Amino acid sequence: CSYIYVGLSLRPGSNPDCVAAFEDPANHDLNGAVVLFADGHVEWVDLPTIMQIINDLAAGKNPPSASSSTFTTKSAEQDYQANWQTRMPQMKAGPWPTPTTRPTEVEPTELPNNH
Repeated sequence: CSYIYVGLSLRPGSNPDCVAAFEDPANHDLNGAVVLFADGHVEWVDLPTIMQIINDLAAGKNPPSASSSTFTTKSAEQDYQANWQTRMPQMKAGPWPTPTTRPTEVEPTELPNNH
């Protein structure tokens, strides 16, 4: 599966309804997609909902207004087919604010074996 990460501007305390990542609806034959939210929970959403989320994110709206989706299944499929290839480069470049600080890289450490 491939996921599109849109959480670059998210920080601790961000609105838990903000989207951090979502997967390509084609991964599930346009039936829906898995969405990762800022608080770490994931949800399966149907195609009309994920297309509303994608459109809102592309417009710079995070958290999205997925609860007020105007898509039907058919119009969501049409929107996906018509716009996915052009919208994804925009989504990846994003209107996301550049963070003022970058995370520091941390070397992985081994956890003690308590067996």
